[in-house]
Amino acid sequence: AVKRPWDEDPTSLNEEFLKSLSLEVVREKLLHHVHQ
Repeated sequence: AVKRPWDEDPTSLNEEFLKSLSLEVVREKLLHHVHQ
């Protein structure tokens, strides 16, 4: 079986994922706003 990181600590991984995701969204919005 393949050892997956989210099998060990789903909460911390989820937090990191949400943080990076929100950062990506904010960055996209900022870039879009700058290019307007």
